[in-house]
Amino acid sequence: MRTGSSRRSWPDSVPLFATPRSPERETLGPNLAQVGDVLGKSFMPHQRLISDVALEINPDDEDEFAYRGVIIVLPRQQGKSELILPLVTWRAMAWPSQRILYASLTATEARRRFTDVQLPRLEESPFAGLFRPRRRLTFEAVLWRNGSIYSPISTTATTGGTGDTSCRASLRG
Repeated sequence: MRTGSSRRSWPDSVPLFATPRSPERETLGPNLAQVGDVLGKSFMPHQRLISDVALEINPDDEDEFAYRGVIIVLPRQQGKSELILPLVTWRAMAWPSQRILYASLTATEARRRFTDVQLPRLEESPFAGLFRPRRRLTFEAVLWRNGSIYSPISTTATTGGTGDTSCRASLRG
């Protein structure tokens, strides 16, 4: 019989490989973590590290992020998807007229996650009065009052992503 666990609890967990936080750079990571809190899911330490590093500001051009792209590689069930909704919500509210796309392997899976998971969480949050949902099949979207739009797409060449363009993130939007 075991009396203790050899597994560490998640507050003690640190990534084996990660770009280290540059303390000399400002970061908008705490803003993202705050949106996660409001949406009801506080970030785990590795999610906080990801957001803090990914949203570091370029000290040479304070209108740009330090990193042009961010790649997150985690096993299943480690919180990648839980970073998406706070990020989308934060970006949609922070900069007007954003076009934010949520991609999945298939259009059906993207729509399912969007309508069954993300949209209900948004509608039950304090942000509910800042947008209106559009539920029309294949045209699902969250239409923010400030002109930002969030919608699911497919990554397959035949069904999605061909008409919309996503652009590099900058503090200018």
